[in-house]
Amino acid sequence: MASVTVENVKKSFDRQAVIKGVSLKVEEGEFCVLVGPSGCGKSTLLRMIAGLEEVSAGTIAIGNKVVNDMPSKERDIAMVFQSYALYPHMNVRDNMSFSLEMANMAKPQIRAKVESAASTLGLEDLLDRFPRQLSGGQRQRVAMGRCMVRDPSVFLFDEPLSNLDAKLRVAMRTEIRGLHQRLGATSIYVTHDQIEAMTMADKIVVMRDGLVEQVGSPLTLYDCPANQFVAGFIGSPAMNFLSGRVSDGRLVLADGQTLIRPAYIDCQEGQSVTIGIRPEHVSLSSGDCRMTMTLKSIEPTGADTLVHAEIAGEPITGMFRERVQLMTGQAFEFFTEARALHVFDAATGQSLRQAT
Repeated sequence: MASVTVENVKKSFDRQAVIKGVSLKVEEGEFCVLVGPSGCGKSTLLRMIAGLEEVSAGTIAIGNKVVNDMPSKERDIAMVFQSYALYPHMNVRDNMSFSLEMANMAKPQIRAKVESAASTLGLEDLLDRFPRQLSGGQRQRVAMGRCMVRDPSVFLFDEPLSNLDAKLRVAMRTEIRGLHQRLGATSIYVTHDQIEAMTMADKIVVMRDGLVEQVGSPLTLYDCPANQFVAGFIGSPAMNFLSGRVSDGRLVLADGQTLIRPAYIDCQEGQSVTIGIRPEHVSLSSGDCRMTMTLKSIEPTGADTLVHAEIAGEPITGMFRERVQLMTGQAFEFFTEARALHVFDAATGQSLRQAT
C-alpha cells in the first residue's frame, strides 16, 4: 500500500486548461472516489496519476516518491478501465497472467497468483474461457483479477461500471467494495454516478471545471455541503432549491411564505439566499416549517412516491414512503424541519452554515 499526494496539479491541452490546480491526499488503504459531471477533469486527473498523461504543473507522489517523470509501468499501480481492455485472443488465465510473464516471473508463482485471484473473484470455472464467452460482469472481474495478481500499491478505476446494466452495477459495486476491504489496497475510483460515490467511498472528492469543490466522507458531503453545487450533486433525488431572503430573523420565500431560520445559519438581515430542502426531508403531515404549494404531478416508483409541485414558480419535489392521493393542480401543504434546511448565499452559492 502507498499514499497518493497531489499538489497543485494543472493540466492543459492546446492552451485549454482542464485541471486548474488540484491538491488532495489519499491515505494508505483508503478508497477515494473522484466524482463530478462529465468534463470536470476527474478522468484526466486519474490518468495523470497513472502516468498516461503528462503533468503540466505541480507534483504527484506515490508513497514518498514523486512520479511526474516516471513511466507508468514503474509506478506500482494497476488500472481497471471502462472498456475492460482484455486481449480477445487470450483466455481468462492468459489475460490474468500476461503481465507477470512479461516480468519473467516463475511459472509456479504465476500459477499460484492467478489461482488465488480467481478464487477471490469467483473466476475458477472461467479460466479457460475467452472474453467473448463472458458476460459484462465477468469481464470486469477478469480485468480486476489482472490487476490483483500484480499486487500493486495503488488501484485505479476509471468508470469501470458504466457499461453494465443497472442491476449488475449494484452487484459489482458490492464486489469492488468487498474486494477493497479484503485487500486493503489504496484505491482511487472515478465515476460521474454519485450513488456509486456515496455507497463505495471512504472519501469523496467532488470536482467541477477542473477544480475540487469539496473533499470529505460521504455523510459529511450529504449533511454539510460546502456550496450549492455539491448540495445539488450529492443526493438522489437532487436537493430542491428555493429563492428567498432573510427578514426579521426568518427565511422568506419569493411569494412571502416564511420558514424558521436554522440556528446554525450565519446570515445578515436582507441577505438574498437560496434555501435547500432534500426531497426525503419533506413530510405531508409534520414539521416546524410549513409551505403551501401546487401539485404538478405524482410519480410512483413502487417503494417510494415522488410528488412534484411548484411554489412561487419554482419546482419542488418530495419523496414519500406512503402512497399519496392528491389531484393535479391542487393546493396542499408540505412540511419540513428547520434543522434539515440548507441555506446558501444567493450570489456566491457558498453555504452559510457556521463552522463547528
